Amino acid sequence: MPEEKKSSTPLKFELFEIQKAVEEIRDHTESMKPKPALTRFFGIFLHGMVQGLGFVIGTTILAGIGFLLLKNFLTSTGFEDWLGNQARSIVDHAIEQAVSGR
Repeated sequence: MPEEKKSSTPLKFELFEIQKAVEEIRDHTESMKPKPALTRFFGIFLHGMVQGLGFVIGTTILAGIGFLLLKNFLTSTGFEDWLGNQARSIVDHAIEQAVSGR
């Protein structure tokens, strides 16, 4: 009788290990099932909305920085002097052409 008890203990241990392995496989296969269509739809929809919102916010920030730099550049005295010189040279050139008759 005691010999039967010794042989059944490793068998029970192996059966327990096999049962744990089967449960683990079952848990993994259940997690691999595809999600319901409605859940996938809302997940994709929400992902698209977040992407669009990020694009809008990022574009707004970059455009604001760009317009701020452009405004500062256009109102600088160096640019105003350069633009005045260009306008003066265009007007002088037009007057010279009008006087010379071309």
